[in-house]
Amino acid sequence: AERAQVPIIGMNAEPNILYPPGWVYLAFPTTNTDLFVGALTWIKQNFKETTRPPKVAIIGWNNALGMSPLMAKKYWEDLKIEIVTVDFLPVVATDWSTPLIKARDARADFIFVSASHPASEFVLRDAERTGIRGKIPIIMNGISVQVDDTIDAAGPLTEGIYWIIPWNLSPDLPGIKEFMEAQQKVTGKEPRLRSSSIHEWGPLIIGSEAIKRAIKNVGVEKVTGAEVKKALDSFKDFDTGGITPPITYGPDNRRGGSAVWAYQVKSGKRTLIS
Repeated sequence: AERAQVPIIGMNAEPNILYPPGWVYLAFPTTNTDLFVGALTWIKQNFKETTRPPKVAIIGWNNALGMSPLMAKKYWEDLKIEIVTVDFLPVVATDWSTPLIKARDARADFIFVSASHPASEFVLRDAERTGIRGKIPIIMNGISVQVDDTIDAAGPLTEGIYWIIPWNLSPDLPGIKEFMEAQQKVTGKEPRLRSSSIHEWGPLIIGSEAIKRAIKNVGVEKVTGAEVKKALDSFKDFDTGGITPPITYGPDNRRGGSAVWAYQVKSGKRTLIS
């Protein structure tokens, strides 16, 4: 991006892509590491035992996405959360029984899954086969493992499963209403609110706003990637209609969202719980 002098507005990134700050920006989501931090915060707030710390198992892919929770070590130490097992499998893995059984045998109170499709379905299938699903709460990375897609693919296996998501999907939010209206206008069909669609909506509205600002600054004939980058760096409290907190970029900040929400599948539907 820097060589071509064209900014990248992404939907998903690891901290090492954003820092040191360069030409890559996140739209709505925060980083995968931040999602794990959100999960740890939720665990700490909701863990009922008072005589010991919560025990968490991490399972995921052996790539940057999967191993992103490891960058939150200081945070889990500060919260006094015990990480009991850490297992990373190849992206092509279809059998997740071994890390799930290790988590169970280590008496994990929660299992955090740091992977994407189709790993989420394999994890839930093997959690069912090993008798773990419904006994140990499973929390999914909600950027990469889109809740609605997983419900479609895994059906009843998703019941009771948790997702930590970097955007608010409440249908009454102004930003969600705008998205639904735009979808209906473009497709001519009844709009559907899906987490994966918001994943794509974020870069669209951030990129559109940046280009509009660049045109206002220098005129349409002089707009370049560098001018769009300057426009992105001017974002301060950009309103997403409640989908995320207001977005601010700058010379030292490339993260889009700065908050996460906890969802749980109840009666086959994603339900906001925190």
